[in-house]
Amino acid sequence: MRNDQPKVSKLELHPNGTQFTGKTVRYIRFMSKEEADDFGFHQRPPVIEFTDGSCIIAQSDDEGNDGGSLFSHVEPSGKQNVIYSARNF
Repeated sequence: MRNDQPKVSKLELHPNGTQFTGKTVRYIRFMSKEEADDFGFHQRPPVIEFTDGSCIIAQSDDEGNDGGSLFSHVEPSGKQNVIYSARNF
């Protein structure tokens, strides 16, 4: 990822863009089968949970039609990965 990005990004201008800034990640897990059923998902996506109970859930699109995947970029190695959704079984 680029380290020379401006200090104020367009994401910060979005009404939901900064609600996770400064929060601490507790853990990353796959959504449970029960949670996926409640959301109507066929996939069990990754969930990033924060210490205050907030979470980020990967979706396939902005309408929440199914669970999605996360792309990761790790510094300083530059390693790139995809954290995929698990099948809902």
